[in-house]
Amino acid sequence: MGNENAYDKLWKIIQDTKFGMLTHRHGDGHLHSQPLTTQNKALDEDSLLCFFVARDGDIARHVPTDANVNIAYANVHDDDYVSISGTATISEDQAKKDELLDVNALSAYRYPASKRLSRPRSPQHRCAECWR
Repeated sequence: MGNENAYDKLWKIIQDTKFGMLTHRHGDGHLHSQPLTTQNKALDEDSLLCFFVARDGDIARHVPTDANVNIAYANVHDDDYVSISGTATISEDQAKKDELLDVNALSAYRYPASKRLSRPRSPQHRCAECWR
């Protein structure tokens, strides 16, 4: 591991971890955490961590007024844990959403297998990009 940079080390920990717990602050100051699936296929020093969030959900409502967030990952099989703080933005970039979208992953929790034939174009999903 000696020649690896911080992004390589981070990617090794999170690439096979299904969920990260994203913590954000509500207007009343309380912290709230929600599990999100990292959408990145790779990570380097120019990458942002990307997630899909509900357009009308807590994250999309609160990040524009307080962009300070934290995401924690735990890879219990390798006994690796990481907690990353930074700032988040909400993006409506359709090209980025199309690039990141894993049709089967997204549709698996919303549609039965018989309905997974085409890419769902759901207006209720936004792309949350974290950390530069």
